[in-house]
Amino acid sequence: MEYTANTGPKSRLRVRTGTDEERTIRPLDRLRNEERKQAKAYLKQNGEKTLNIQVLASRTRSYLPQIKADLELLEKLLETYERTKKG
Repeated sequence: MEYTANTGPKSRLRVRTGTDEERTIRPLDRLRNEERKQAKAYLKQNGEKTLNIQVLASRTRSYLPQIKADLELLEKLLETYERTKKG
């Protein structure tokens, strides 16, 4: 496999497999409905690791630390906003 990454807010990872197939992996900024369904189905059956699940797991590993940091920042923002709004 060969990986090529672009940088920037809309960066995508291009993956070239052993065949002529090339896939683009988008950043994990949110789950699409289809990905959400696949993840829920995988958790229910604890089954086969399809290519889609493997890609989702890889993206999750890459982006989860940033997602957690962003969530913490947004929670603090809301807490401060609510506190100052009432004052």
